Amino acid sequence: MRDENRIVVTGIGVLSPFGVGTEIFWNGLIQGNCAVRKVTQFPVDSDIYPCKIASEVPEFDPWPLIRGDDPALQGRYPKLALTALGMAIEDAGLSYETDALRSADLYMGAAQQTGDEMETFIGYWIKEKDFMLPNDILSRIDPCAVVTAASRIYGIGGRMINLTASCTSGALALMLCVERIRAKRSEIGIAVGTEAISPLIFMGAGLTGELAKRNDDPASASRPFDRDQDGYVLGEGAVALVVETESYALARGAHIYAELRSFAATTDATSFKYVDETGTQMARGMTMVLNQVPANQIDYINAHGPSIVALDTAESIAIRQAFGKFADQIPVTSIKGAIGNPSAAGGMLQVVSGILSIRDGIIPPTINLENPLPACDLDYVNAGSRKQKISTVFISTHGGGGLNAALTVNSSPH
Repeated sequence: MRDENRIVVTGIGVLSPFGVGTEIFWNGLIQGNCAVRKVTQFPVDSDIYPCKIASEVPEFDPWPLIRGDDPALQGRYPKLALTALGMAIEDAGLSYETDALRSADLYMGAAQQTGDEMETFIGYWIKEKDFMLPNDILSRIDPCAVVTAASRIYGIGGRMINLTASCTSGALALMLCVERIRAKRSEIGIAVGTEAISPLIFMGAGLTGELAKRNDDPASASRPFDRDQDGYVLGEGAVALVVETESYALARGAHIYAELRSFAATTDATSFKYVDETGTQMARGMTMVLNQVPANQIDYINAHGPSIVALDTAESIAIRQAFGKFADQIPVTSIKGAIGNPSAAGGMLQVVSGILSIRDGIIPPTINLENPLPACDLDYVNAGSRKQKISTVFISTHGGGGLNAALTVNSSPH
């Protein structure tokens, strides 16, 4: 039976620190591999980079899926974002000539957006007194130019939103996309979450002292919920998801991966650096989701778990508060040990891993979790992948400044 209110995922595009492609990402996770390594995009041997490791997307060719040329596509962020977008459109069985894309909405979330291009031109300006900015500079650094380039290249003609909300950017882009479809203002939309590492952002994060310091042992640097962690690992990636009403998907014969059921977002109302270690607002958002999908229907929790003591602790406390008596019965995992923290792409990578967990009946492990922090006392999956039947995955993600997002991914009846 078709459900007019059911929202489903029909297309997936992934660029992760493991490489290009959904299955490459998934195999890396379930095999317990780690994609953290020494930074290669720019030199990091100088002392201005105290941390020299990250989880970068390996070299990729963006052009097969990006048709045409545009100054807005020169930086790394747009190449990641639009390549993932093209992969998802192709995976969903869509093409730019179709009415579906002409009416589709597009929501793009990123924390830093075109920062890498802006850094490039500022650097030239400082080094060369007679350096003249190119006449297409605005197209190169304006994040909205990336969205409009996507429209032109792929023929997307519906509502377009470009948003920045730290690490929750991708998850919130997906939430807005689903909410509009659920409100019957659209039948189909695409949500994208992207992050690209740039020298200034990498340097700035390192100078805070919050990045991991295991430069000589990258594979063990990101340690979610572990008491021996010494910081988080910066990452990057891109995910695009095509979402639509079940009836629309079935009418066009689309393959359905999963259903997106419940979303919630809250804010701790703190400074960018301060973490509310009580987990109060995080738990409130989780409870809002569980009011729609009860805790006893959740098969596992895909946690944010970024390898930051205060956040890992707060999230574990929030899970216990929200899930109550079920908290000890539900497995918890974080994929951040394997891929670091890809900021705006992180939540969307969690969504993809949840979808694939449902498909294959596997919970990926939290690698490098050996000695849990004192308040981290849940059933963490840390001894390799765990096999079990999975119908519903609860996903929790968090962003700097106290931004929280939670959602569920459910198996499709088709």
